[in-house]
Amino acid sequence: MEKYDVIVVGAGPAGVAAAKASGKTGAKTLLIEKAPTIMANKPCGQATSQETLKTAEVKPEPDIVLNKAYAIVYAPNMNYVKIDRIGS
Repeated sequence: MEKYDVIVVGAGPAGVAAAKASGKTGAKTLLIEKAPTIMANKPCGQATSQETLKTAEVKPEPDIVLNKAYAIVYAPNMNYVKIDRIGS
C-alpha cells in the first residue's frame, strides 16, 4: 500500500492549489478526483478566473475554458461586483 503525507480529495481550483502547495514542500501528495478531467466539471469552474488558472498552473486549454465572459458576482446579502472586462 502506498503511503502519502497529504491526500487532497477533489481537483477543483482549491484542491489543485492545495495539492500544488503540498507538493512544492516536498510532501508526497495524492490528488483524488472522481471526474475524468480535472476542474472541467466543477460548479466553481464555471466562474474561475484566468488568474486562478495561472496560480494553479493549469493551462487554459479548450476542454477546460469553454467561454470567456463578463460576470456579475453576487454575495448572499445581494451586494455584487461587476466584472465588466475580460482579463488576459
